[in-house]
Order: sequence, then structure tokens, then C-alpha cells
Amino acid sequence: MVSQEQLRGYILEEVLAHLVNNSGFRLLEDASQDKINLAMQRGDLVVKGRGGYHQADVLGQLEWTPAFTYPLRLFVEAKFRNKTTGIETIRNAISIVLDVNQKSTYHDEDLLLSKYHYVYALFSTSGFTEDAVKMGLAHQISLIDLSSSEYNSLLDSIRNTAQNINKDMGKLTNLVYNLRYVLRRKLALSLRRKEYYGEQRSSHDQIRDLIQPVINSAREYGELFIGIPNIPFMLLLKANNRNKFLDYLEKKPSHKVNITWSHYIDNRKTWMIRPSDAPDEYQLTFKLPSILAQRIFGKIDDGMYERAINAKQKYFAHIVIYRTTQRQIQWYRLSYDKEETLRYLQRQRRDI
Repeated sequence: MVSQEQLRGYILEEVLAHLVNNSGFRLLEDASQDKINLAMQRGDLVVKGRGGYHQADVLGQLEWTPAFTYPLRLFVEAKFRNKTTGIETIRNAISIVLDVNQKSTYHDEDLLLSKYHYVYALFSTSGFTEDAVKMGLAHQISLIDLSSSEYNSLLDSIRNTAQNINKDMGKLTNLVYNLRYVLRRKLALSLRRKEYYGEQRSSHDQIRDLIQPVINSAREYGELFIGIPNIPFMLLLKANNRNKFLDYLEKKPSHKVNITWSHYIDNRKTWMIRPSDAPDEYQLTFKLPSILAQRIFGKIDDGMYERAINAKQKYFAHIVIYRTTQRQIQWYRLSYDKEETLRYLQRQRRDI
């Protein structure tokens, strides 16, 4: 029987795959998409490594190939638990990435076969321990903290849905496979053929009813954006109005922004981004990486304001966002404007 914690994680992974679907990664879910490097085991997609096979619940491939590297593939794992995600989870991610990236080619005729560079992103609703963060940084595992209050409504819907599924369908054979299938169909992600789930089709209607609150919540969020700053973390960016944000990007793909925070929002750890010349046009929010939050706010004194400004100049001077629509690759740059940020805060009488 699948635990509620596991169900929450599985549902969250699928919702995240939907919400960041426009960031440039195409979902891989069947071995027929790459018969050399992928396989199916008991209905699960697995990636062939040097020493074994590794389950890939959510695996994406970047639509374009960065220069001087192999095509990029991304493992996505989500932890929805009460305790902080620790170093053991990071160790597992590191071992998977090492094994699949070290898969050897033994025969000359295999040298021209497609090869990929695999990376790993871990999402956690309860943050990460200090040791986990240090280990993740050392081995280039992307860690994304979802403990911001911005995601409360989405996480509440997932929590309640997992509880209802566990209560009503917890003993269903192949529950996870069928749950993922229905979620992907409802979220317009799935390419998998229905025959994989033929013996469980009768349960799909019941699953659809139970997951509808999650679908509604995901559609309310619409889309999340991946920001790449001058720091080895990805930023998960949430827009207060997705359409207004995209309209502004269309007009100004590269523009200056204010970056602010408040004593009263998530203990100073959720930061806001607004366009410098029109701060009411849109607002983005992101959770400050914990190691940086500790460096800035570890001591609450007058010096934290200067430390925050220095961090913005050093780490968030430029934030790049990639987005694809109909296989068209677009990129945008948000540049921190210190002077306008300070003027904005003077007008608003807000924290810096």
C-alpha cells in the first residue's frame, strides 16, 4: 500500500511537470522515445546506467542542446513530507546522476549513438537541511524550496487529494501508474498509450473525480517560471498575473527590476521582483535559498539591510528566464536596479 507521503510526492511531481512545462523540457515517459538509453520495467520508465537501471518517475529533455555539451536530460523528484529533506536524499540523487552519466561505450559501432548529460532537480515542501544544501551545491544537484506561503493553496489541495485517494483507492493494484496516467492526461502532458493501463481503466473515472481539486488548483497557478541567477540555484518564480507578466516580457524581453522583501512575509525569505519603470505591471515571487537567507538574516540587525543589497548585486544582478512555445525558444533577462529599488521602497515605506 502506498503511503500518503508517497502519494503527495507523486502528485506534486506531475503538477510541477505541468507548471514548468514551458521552461523548455519535453516529458519522456516511454522507452520507445529512446530505445538505447531508456527501458520499461513493470510499467515504470527507467534509465540505463553503468551499474544498473534507475527509475525515472518524471524525466524531461531540454528542447535545445547547449553548446559544447550533450543534449540535457533532467530527473525531477519531489518530497512532500513533514520533516526537512536531508542529506540521504541528496546522496541518492548524486549516485543516480553519476551512474547514468558514466555509462560506458564498449564497441566502436556504438560511438555514434546518441548520448545525454543527465542532471537532477529536487523539490521539497519542507526545505532542506544545511548538510543537504552543501552536498547538493558540491555536486550540482538543483534544490528548490517550496515552503513559501505562495504555494499553500496548491499544497493543501494535494494533501487533501492524497488523503482521499489513500482512503478510497489505497488497495488498488497499480495505483501509482494509473494515477500518473490520469494526471498526465488531465494536465495535457501524457503521450503514453492507453493499453499500458487497460486492466485498470474502470478506475480512471474515480481517480479523475478525486484529483479534480488538484487540477483546478494547478490551472489557477497556470504556469511557473524557472529563473537562472548568478548563483548555483534555480529560482522557481510565481507571477501574480501570468498574462500581464508575459505581455510585459513580449514588450521588453530585457529590462530592469526592483527586488524587495518584507519582514512580514515568510520570515523575510520570500522576495518580490517588479519592473523598475512600472512596478504595478507584474510581481514575481521566489523563495530565497536557505543558505543565502542564513547569510543575510542569520543575525537580525541593521547590517542585514546592507547584506541584502549586496546579495542582490552579487547573486541576482541578472536573472535569465528561458521559455518555449510551439518549439520556439525565447529568453528574457531581468536586471537588478539598486537605485530604483531604493526609490521604490522610499515611496512604499517598505523593507529592503
